[in-house]
Amino acid sequence: ADSIAANSHLSYPAYENTALLVAQLRSLGIKHLRDGFHTSVTNQAIPNYDPDSVLYARWKALGELGIRFNVVVDPNEYLTLNNAPLTAAVLNHLTMEACMLVESLEGANEMDNGTPVGWNGACVQWQQGLYAAVKSMAQVWQPNYLPCLGPSLADPSRGPDIGNLSHWLDLGSIHCYAGGNKPNVIFPSCLQFASVVSGTKPLMATECGYHNDVSVYGGISEVASGKYIPRMFLLNFLNGIVRSYIYELLDDSSQTGAEASFGLIRADGSVKPAFFAVKNMLSILSRENVALSPLNFTLGGPGV
Repeated sequence: ADSIAANSHLSYPAYENTALLVAQLRSLGIKHLRDGFHTSVTNQAIPNYDPDSVLYARWKALGELGIRFNVVVDPNEYLTLNNAPLTAAVLNHLTMEACMLVESLEGANEMDNGTPVGWNGACVQWQQGLYAAVKSMAQVWQPNYLPCLGPSLADPSRGPDIGNLSHWLDLGSIHCYAGGNKPNVIFPSCLQFASVVSGTKPLMATECGYHNDVSVYGGISEVASGKYIPRMFLLNFLNGIVRSYIYELLDDSSQTGAEASFGLIRADGSVKPAFFAVKNMLSILSRENVALSPLNFTLGGPGV
């Protein structure tokens, strides 16, 4: 059960109904979310938006359910001024703003998306700086050691462009989508792609899942998602992925097409079949002291 997690975007307007989020997450049973640090600089387009009082109030409300966050520390979020190096002091400040609910910190998110010039060098430099800052931060936070995840790639096959970063991460991060196919099709290639960057370090799938817009590539029905997603979580775990964050918790009505339909929960707050499938699986996996007994059966028929 501890390997099952979800992505959220608590800074997005789609997530503004905190009471609904609390109720649905209490029902669902997931205890790990992936989100990102944000500063007011990135939210200037939203009138009167103060992330200190709005964003982290949502984190705190979910934290009261026992939820903890893997936090993306992305260079595109203006976490330092004038491109100054990331420091342990910055991370300590942001973690305090996030109500001490951080359980891990993650490198840049999909810097290869769109293949901007120089993305790979910038990605490596950011990860090295983040790792150094996290390790300095850990000295302050002992014994509450925060692990540092590596960067994720939009195209996992681009690992050779950034090379082996295993000296600057505690866990690897990979985005592994099956593109509407059965969840087993990503193996073993996704593990091979990840090893190029993270070596033999443990691996988390920080994004995985299915969208429900059947009119575009990779889309499957909500009913099919309810069948594939539990299998995805189990297959990932059986293949050594220590935690998988489904993308994502809630449909984003501000988006269109595929990006608007990845959620376990619809934009109107109603839940999809996959929500019930994950909820039921978590309930089963969370049971303690379950007595198991052998299942005796025979097969019969022609040729058996």
